[in-house]
Amino acid sequence: MGQRLAQGCFLTGLALLVTGCASKDEGSDPAAQLTALEGRFLDAFNKGDAAALAGLFAADGVRVISGAQLPSTGRDQIQKLFEADIAQHNANRDNRLVSETRSVRGLGAGVVVADGGFELKDKDGGTLLGGKWGCVYRQAEGGLEVVMESAHVAKHTLKEPVDFTKIERQQASASDLGEAAPYVEAVNKMISDYAAAVKSGDAGKMAALFTEDGVQLVGSSTEPHRGRAAIEAAAAEVMTANGYTGTTLTGQILGLNKVSDTLLCGHGLWQVADDSGAVLEFGQWGNLMEIQQDGSL
Repeated sequence: MGQRLAQGCFLTGLALLVTGCASKDEGSDPAAQLTALEGRFLDAFNKGDAAALAGLFAADGVRVISGAQLPSTGRDQIQKLFEADIAQHNANRDNRLVSETRSVRGLGAGVVVADGGFELKDKDGGTLLGGKWGCVYRQAEGGLEVVMESAHVAKHTLKEPVDFTKIERQQASASDLGEAAPYVEAVNKMISDYAAAVKSGDAGKMAALFTEDGVQLVGSSTEPHRGRAAIEAAAAEVMTANGYTGTTLTGQILGLNKVSDTLLCGHGLWQVADDSGAVLEFGQWGNLMEIQQDGSL
């Protein structure tokens, strides 16, 4: 990671956000709560307060971002990652992080999902970095808390392309599955089905893995893809343009968290390799998945 950070490079995360049908959430308006939480997040980052940022996360929260090879789980790890982020991108407090929320949905049982875009601007207003974020929140005693943040920098905002051959890979620790362990088989099936769709270039099969109103956030696109039709159209274009068809995509589960009776958060690692086994690209993934009646996702 040291070499990567010194070069100012970001891994491009395959960040997917899959949601079930929206439902009316209990309690206060989730959009209003999210606006307040986002304001505290931006204020803390721009002031360089990593402890305050970590405090916005649940005790079992996780950050899955493209500025790191591995996820950060728990507030201690999350605070350390924010400290590194601030040191790299806003150590002198001249830069400003700004964010736009594009969609907020209450999914019932106190779970809220949202996504948007962000930019890191210099003191003259120029954009240093930009990208997309998708977060899962849970109602707690003090309001919303972040269960999972999945965010990544868009490729087109990088000063230079990432050379994955020059990045020393970090080894992941053991998976943390908790009470969600019974869903490992279902998650692995989703990963294998997704990989098969990539290898065959079947955008329809990839889109079918999402709920009808699912949302996909990936670094290869500047905008979110909302709904199966948009996901299929974007996948067809990306797989052809990036040369993914025929390659081998593999994924690894690092953590699962059952956030309600019908919703499962998951995160892990992925990589794409050619026929010779050479790794072409790698990163992290973070999903919110809907549990079906038959136990599938």
